[in-house]
This record gives sequence, structure tokens and C-alpha cells, in this order.
Amino acid sequence: MAMSGDMTVTHILAYRLRRAYAQGRDRAYELSRQDRSHVELCGMEVFNPYSAEPERSVWNEGFAKASSP
Repeated sequence: MAMSGDMTVTHILAYRLRRAYAQGRDRAYELSRQDRSHVELCGMEVFNPYSAEPERSVWNEGFAKASSP
């Protein structure tokens, strides 16, 4: 199936960023007590699977918002 003019790189990037955010959020929700103490010591970056921007920052945002009280 060919991509229509409406399905642009921008739409694909937006989808990927929504997925990265959701993955960060979900990872924060599933942390064990031991994982939480590890985050306090080392930061959330140890769990972030993304090495490139903008996905890395968006994952961090989802994780941080889910972790905050």
C-alpha cells in the first residue's frame, strides 16, 4: 500500500514519540521496590532503551510523569 500525502514523516514520528512516551510511563508503573531504589541512586536513564533523541527525552518525560506523586 502506498503512503498517501496525509501519511507523512511527521505522522510517523508523532506515532513513534507517543509510543516512546507510553513505554516510559509503563516502565515506571511496573518498577519493583528494588528498581525504585536503583532509580533514586542512578536516575531513570538506566532503564531508558533509547539512545537517540527525541525518543530518549520523550521516554524520560513519560517515566517522570508516571513516577511523580
